[in-house]
Amino acid sequence: MNSLLTAQYNTSRVLRQLWLHPGISRAEIADRLGLNRSTLTHIIKNLTDQGLVRVLDVGEAGPLGGRKNVRLTIDPAYGCFAGLDVQADLIRIVGVDVTGSVLFQKTLRLRSTGKRFYTSCAKAFDWLRGKLDELNLPLLGVGYGLPGIVDPDEQVIRQSIPLDMTDAEPIGARLADQTRAPILVDNDANCCCWGEIVAKRNSAPSSFLFVLGAWRTTYKPVRQDLTAIGVGIAIHDAVHRGKDYSAGEFRSIEWKPGRTSQFSLSDAEISAARTERRVFSKLTKELARNAALIVNVLDLDHLYLGGFFDADDPDVVKTFQQEIQRNWSYPNKPACEVRFSTHGELSVAYGAASMFLVRAFGQSEELLLTGHRAGITLLSRPRDRSGPH
Repeated sequence: MNSLLTAQYNTSRVLRQLWLHPGISRAEIADRLGLNRSTLTHIIKNLTDQGLVRVLDVGEAGPLGGRKNVRLTIDPAYGCFAGLDVQADLIRIVGVDVTGSVLFQKTLRLRSTGKRFYTSCAKAFDWLRGKLDELNLPLLGVGYGLPGIVDPDEQVIRQSIPLDMTDAEPIGARLADQTRAPILVDNDANCCCWGEIVAKRNSAPSSFLFVLGAWRTTYKPVRQDLTAIGVGIAIHDAVHRGKDYSAGEFRSIEWKPGRTSQFSLSDAEISAARTERRVFSKLTKELARNAALIVNVLDLDHLYLGGFFDADDPDVVKTFQQEIQRNWSYPNKPACEVRFSTHGELSVAYGAASMFLVRAFGQSEELLLTGHRAGITLLSRPRDRSGPH
């Protein structure tokens, strides 16, 4: 590796330590990474000059004197990543600082299906731009969480039943023109996985399933509330998308031909699931049977429940736990913990913003070797620091 690439690589490694361990000292970073003190001092100075790193506090010198212990942190005022959860009848917006803390949130009731998609996204971004102007924060990037089959590499929605897109829609360029900032896109359930990865960033890598439940409003031929289930799969903190980006697209193994929904339940039952507890419990149990098979076959350590699952409803967790145990072949208990999502109704939007955090800070040491330049680029501020313009 030449000297420039080596410097970029070491800078990314230092940033990762600061992100994982707020308040870490120079000496601790040097020891963890095996960097000499002069190299580290140069990196910290550059990051401080850029406004990305600041001194958290200065401790006392040791009993034998010497330098005082300076604790460092990434400066949350450096800028904002935004996440947009785009659904058929609403867009949820979350602003996240570079440390991962939520700065603001907003839900806008907007129809985003078909040709209205770009107009609604533009209205949501207008609100976001006004909020960032109010806070005087630079916009570093915008992530979009979208229902359907999404190709994040080409930034294309291949198909989306909820958004009424039956043909491939190359959204990347048009959304980038709206925001004038870097954008990332992914399936909504995958975004939920990215949010959980950020939430547990100081823990060992894990493999988990995220089950996202949503009430999907259709308008053809008449308005009707149906269920929409999306599944995100993470293996050792890497989201699995599949060869054609359709990993996580769900249909129950008990589904019957002629059903409109993803379940074996009749269309009438599905329509009643939102208001009738008996039907909702029936739906949950069928979903749990499907999830149990995946959890046990892949030996996953967590199953997260998000979307319309209520964190105050212990019966839901119990149902999933029972089905995982019932599907398990051995007398011991499976090692999978079932829990509600960390970010609640913000799971998709927070996860959409988290895509930037994972790329900028959250890569393993091995991945940093090849991906360090992308991470640094994602932390570049716009030239006009007064706002997102």
